[in-house]
Amino acid sequence: MAPLSLTGGYQRIGKGIYLSSSGNVTPNRGSRPPTLILTFGWSVFCRAIISEYPADVADYRESTCVSNLEPVIHVLENLGYLPSSMLKTKATDKPEIDPPRILIHAFSNGGCSQLTCLSRLLKARFSNWDILTPGICAFVLDSCPGLGTMQHVKNSITPLVRNPVLRTLFRGLIVWLFYYSAIMKRLFNSENLFEILKQDLNRPNLLPWTRKSTPRLYLCSKADTMVAFHEVEDHMKNAKAAGFKDVRFEVFVNTPHVNHAKFEPERYWGAVKAVWDAACQQEQTND
Repeated sequence: MAPLSLTGGYQRIGKGIYLSSSGNVTPNRGSRPPTLILTFGWSVFCRAIISEYPADVADYRESTCVSNLEPVIHVLENLGYLPSSMLKTKATDKPEIDPPRILIHAFSNGGCSQLTCLSRLLKARFSNWDILTPGICAFVLDSCPGLGTMQHVKNSITPLVRNPVLRTLFRGLIVWLFYYSAIMKRLFNSENLFEILKQDLNRPNLLPWTRKSTPRLYLCSKADTMVAFHEVEDHMKNAKAAGFKDVRFEVFVNTPHVNHAKFEPERYWGAVKAVWDAACQQEQTND
């Protein structure tokens, strides 16, 4: 599969935000590609993730708007996927928005945090999501979510800090946060951020376009040293138990954290395309 090029099609429209617009290009016959791909992840690899989107997975290159973002609501409004003035929208008003075709792709706990942040921001501005037509939507979770042991968090954060002094301070801060969280849970039965994150991801209306019927795909690896694959598997099982109708699970053996597409592209993008095709088929069945 040939990866998409960042040249000639993508524009940086803000911090961590990239847009690819197709203009008036018509998709190939029989294909129903996403009109928008929302990709959530650490900004340090935003460009790398975009560049790995294969050109032959539902013709993303020719017919898709791609926003790789740190939650910015006005981008979605400007693209026409949300009402332009959500604060003024009455609960009974039906906004005139065409049913979208959206692929949501989150990478690691950092990307999940971005995703849930966007969810909270949207919910604060627009409480009644049921008046929006969900359209076609699929949900992909790559190497996430996980509760994160102390060692896993150290492995994921400290390599990003090059200064040895700051790295030592970060490690000490991580240890302190874990002990503080354990004490608070013991004294007040309070949940830590990872537990809240996992619960949020299993809300049917996480975003305006998601429902329990939204197909979702989990991708993880047994070789992941940052998020243990069995934690991702546990979340997948909880999603099934919560009533999500189409939940898929793809386990790699030797691929590093969020690098499954790099080492096994055929299998990775095949799974992504399959869950998207399932979303399209589901929409046709409901028609």
